Amino acid sequence: MAVAERTIPPAEPVESVVCGSLAVGGTSLAIAKAGATISRVPLYLHIALLKHDQVCVTFVTSFILSQLSKLFLNSEASSPS
Repeated sequence: MAVAERTIPPAEPVESVVCGSLAVGGTSLAIAKAGATISRVPLYLHIALLKHDQVCVTFVTSFILSQLSKLFLNSEASSPS
């Protein structure tokens, strides 16, 4: 009985990397984290505020608080008394 041999797929082609792109990405992340720390807001909210106007703060904050309250109420409902 002959066993079919599995062929190994060829390696993916090497993609060129722009010189310094990792440094730019790392620096921008460090600056964003520092800005979020100074503003005392979570990183994702800080980045959202960079993209959108300050009006977005109330929406995002109310959304976060509503999700946290749902999580809290669900955890209390499922916990034994």
